[in-house]
Amino acid sequence: MPTFNKKDISLTYYPALELIFAVARISLNHEYIEDKENGIPLDKDIEKWVNVSLDNLGTKQKDIMNFYFDDDGYLGLGLSKLKEELSKDCTPIDLINYLEKISTKKLSYYLLLGGYDGKLEEDELKRNIDFHNIYDWITKNFVVNARGRWKIFRILSKPDEVQEELCDFLRIFYKKYFIKFYQDQDVVQFIKDYIRKNEDDLKGAFLDYTNYILSKEAQDKIFLNNQLNVNISYFAGVGDVFIPEQNRFTLGYKFPDKNLPGLEHQIFKYSQLFKSLADETRLKLLLELKDGSKYLTQISDSLNISSPTVKYHLEKFLSSGVIEIERADKKKYYKLRKDKIKEVLNVIKELFRIY
Repeated sequence: MPTFNKKDISLTYYPALELIFAVARISLNHEYIEDKENGIPLDKDIEKWVNVSLDNLGTKQKDIMNFYFDDDGYLGLGLSKLKEELSKDCTPIDLINYLEKISTKKLSYYLLLGGYDGKLEEDELKRNIDFHNIYDWITKNFVVNARGRWKIFRILSKPDEVQEELCDFLRIFYKKYFIKFYQDQDVVQFIKDYIRKNEDDLKGAFLDYTNYILSKEAQDKIFLNNQLNVNISYFAGVGDVFIPEQNRFTLGYKFPDKNLPGLEHQIFKYSQLFKSLADETRLKLLLELKDGSKYLTQISDSLNISSPTVKYHLEKFLSSGVIEIERADKKKYYKLRKDKIKEVLNVIKELFRIY
């Protein structure tokens, strides 16, 4: 595997994208609450602003926000790829204006990126707008649950309505909740200063994270690039947006705080895995792989579970590092990483001092 060092990483900051991450931070607040319960220090100013915003957002506004930014596909986070089309100096209001002007097909493309299983191309989207095969295409290609599939269908079937609704919401959110806090905190200058002072820690956290969650195959793909651009966000806080297939990497500025020392770090690292194992379907899926690697339809047929559902659950284990992907005979195989399972058992022994 190619050697990948901190010098190969370029840290960037896009002011326009902070609007996207600000909305996502509010919608995904439950995930940050879990982080806080696991001892991860959150930014108190952001936390206070999130709570005030949640108290003041109307029911309709919350519904729209959660439609695009909750964890049923992380649709709104696909807009983070817009950094490839925007200048680094582009402002949040410039972003809203841009979203109002682009074609509905292009907007749909960006919204669907987060839930697509693989690398979505714009021409792929154009080929599957036909209503006779659209739902079948969604079912086969998106790693989302039933609610997420319904959202994708709405985006594709009512693109004009979606564009108007999303842009109106972002403009209201910008004026009522975002801009004052953004200016009072002087976010742009703060992040620029922070990146300069904490460059080494941010790059180190990114390297640790990729080594932990990515299979060797996935690492090989992203490490082929001579230089990786990692976006640093104020509003993402301790969170991240990490989609290797699209070379999209965003870390919250406090992300290195997740690298807690010693056993405390191990507890946090495996807590999400323990939660995944508490789900009966996911436990069956993991046990299905204990005797060897299998491809998707084999797992689906054996457990009598639809392929999209299997893919959705596999994603949880991929992010925990206990499953990795292999390719052979043009097929994608899922393999249990028994070394990671042993790590988990060792953590349990250490926690309860079992010898």
